Amino acid sequence: RLDDTEDPKPVFGTVQSLLVSHKCRLQSSALYEDKGQMVFLLYIPSGMDPRQLEAEVRASLKKHHVSKINVDVV
Repeated sequence: RLDDTEDPKPVFGTVQSLLVSHKCRLQSSALYEDKGQMVFLLYIPSGMDPRQLEAEVRASLKKHHVSKINVDVV
């Protein structure tokens, strides 16, 4: 979730590019601009640690006004 002052489109593109660069296969992605929320459903490579991917996503978002990040691995 983004703060109300943050434009979600560049952040959405940043996260999507990061996931693809790590060889993740995006099943679907959605940007809910009115809520400042992004949702990504993806497959990660079998050798990748989901916690490492989460840490990299969090690190890439530090320059943006992000108020909440949830990562659910199923």
